Parts: sequence; structure tokens; C-alpha cells
Amino acid sequence: MDPIVAAGDITDDGKTDFFARVGTELWALIGYHEAIISSATRLTATLWDERDIVTVGDVTGDGVADLIYRTDPDAILRLRKGITNASGSGVDLNSPASGANSADGTAS
Repeated sequence: MDPIVAAGDITDDGKTDFFARVGTELWALIGYHEAIISSATRLTATLWDERDIVTVGDVTGDGVADLIYRTDPDAILRLRKGITNASGSGVDLNSPASGANSADGTAS
């Protein structure tokens, strides 16, 4: 896993969450507590070998976690705006998984 980025508590379960790149895949590691991860969810299976996770957190100020990443070799920063999950607390993990699923619907 390279890189692994702490995302704070983006799922609103009171535990720290992480995003990680594993080869070409993007993963969310949810619910870290006492050296245990509650769940690992593959968000996408392709393209992440060409991208670097910069940060995950609420950068837009709407209370929902967003994903900022950098493309390679262009070194362009891109933003995927998170969407609130169905329970109304935390991020819907599908929103950072693809640009089309993000709040602004961009395909980046």
C-alpha cells in the first residue's frame, strides 16, 4: 500500500479511516481501532497507479469528506467532492470512487 493517507473519521463511526493505493486500485480502510480495521472497501480497480492521494477531508466546507489527488505525469491536482451517505452522517464511499459519482459530477 503506497501511499496510505489518514482521512479522519469520514464515516462518522468515531474511528479513524484511511485511503490507500494498492497497485492500480483505490481502497478505503474504515474504522481503525486498536490496530484493527473494521472493513476494507475497494473503491476502484483501475487508474490509481497513475495518481497520488494528496488528502481526504472536508476541503469544501460542506461537512462531507472530499478527495484531492494528483495525476501523473501531468501533476495536476483534482478534487472529488464527497456526497453524504444514506444515513445522513459520513461520506458515501461511492462519491470519491469516481468523478461521475462526486458531488459535482465531473469525470476526472
